[in-house]
Amino acid sequence: MKLNKLTKLTLVSLIAGLLSLQAHDDYNHDHNDGKYFSILEGLYVEGHIGVGLVDQDASAAKSSGTETEFTIGASLGYQFDLNEYLDLEDVSIGPEIGYKHFSNAKWTTAGSDYEADAHAISLLAVLMVGINEDWSIFGKIGAAYVDNDTVGIGVNPTITSPTTKDHTAWNLELAAGVGYMLTEQFEVVGMIDHIFDEKDETPSLTTIGAGLRIWL
Repeated sequence: MKLNKLTKLTLVSLIAGLLSLQAHDDYNHDHNDGKYFSILEGLYVEGHIGVGLVDQDASAAKSSGTETEFTIGASLGYQFDLNEYLDLEDVSIGPEIGYKHFSNAKWTTAGSDYEADAHAISLLAVLMVGINEDWSIFGKIGAAYVDNDTVGIGVNPTITSPTTKDHTAWNLELAAGVGYMLTEQFEVVGMIDHIFDEKDETPSLTTIGAGLRIWL
């Protein structure tokens, strides 16, 4: 009789364990179809490096051509899972604030040497979409506050000290990219970003680069 009770208890425990495993598997299937993408919600930080194209045609320096410079940047953002609000699977949206620095661009116009130092602070809306188990794509749109300091030497032969002009403007910014999940926390990203110019004030700034996004 004791053996019979023990057997029943063992069977009940096994069934309960199997049901628990099945429930856990169902949860993972429902909430993690993208393997890792379903966790792409919440707070994240991102750092990136790349090649920056500074279009000096748009700047007050009136020089011609496009300067290719090294660029570095960082951002902080938060993503909201739209599946909770609009029944959209593997889609999230949220705000992001970022900073970019373009290394000094140097050029010569009409016998004068110029050097420009560009910075940008971005306020963006970011949309992310999961493609499969590891890959996702994203797009960004918003505004960037561009600060472009132009230094000119030799504009007037009698002036030996540099002349500096500080140009600032709010400009439209667009970006698109792709992400690949290395782990549940670390994501490699590649993207192209463009900040439009403000005529006679700030240059247009284009970034092509790669970076690391860390989900916190």
